[in-house]
Amino acid sequence: MAATVFYSDEAEFIAASGGVAGYESFESFTATNDFVSNAIVATDFTITTNPEANLGIHQNPFLELHATDGTKFAGWAARPTDNDVTFTFTEPTKAFGVMTTDALDGGIATAEFILSTNGGDSMVVASGSLTTGLEIFVGLIADTPFTEVTLTVTDMPSGGDGIGFDEVRFGTVVPLPAAVWLFGSGVIGLIGLARRKA
Repeated sequence: MAATVFYSDEAEFIAASGGVAGYESFESFTATNDFVSNAIVATDFTITTNPEANLGIHQNPFLELHATDGTKFAGWAARPTDNDVTFTFTEPTKAFGVMTTDALDGGIATAEFILSTNGGDSMVVASGSLTTGLEIFVGLIADTPFTEVTLTVTDMPSGGDGIGFDEVRFGTVVPLPAAVWLFGSGVIGLIGLARRKA
């Protein structure tokens, strides 16, 4: 059984997952440019936070948060009393990735940004005081299915921390069939033969 692998590079995640089918960039949502909801409902998942209503759909520009694909994104106003946000999927999944913006820019060296699943996987994906507006990709491919991913911010300033989410990727991992690897090896072998003859 393969171990869960965490990713901080979006391209590596996409390559390793075989290009998971689920994708949301929030372009079809209506932007409100405020934090007034405690749930954002997409077709295949819901983003929730409790107890405060501090989620919203935003359009560029909005504070230091920004979209990474198109002009709209989901935003979360994290608070010391409400320091986690959960993505709940309608179907079990083994792969999840999201581009975040502006996390951990509050100047606190002990702050951490943690990704965890209800399947038992957890990892600190960023820590310390980061640059305002910085884009951070967080993702994982798990060996067991999960239906929830929670992102937690610890040791944030009393005023909280605004974080943007865009390019949510999820689904079942699509491994390349053995025939593709065999074909690729054969092509490389033919190229090598052609070079020797030349």
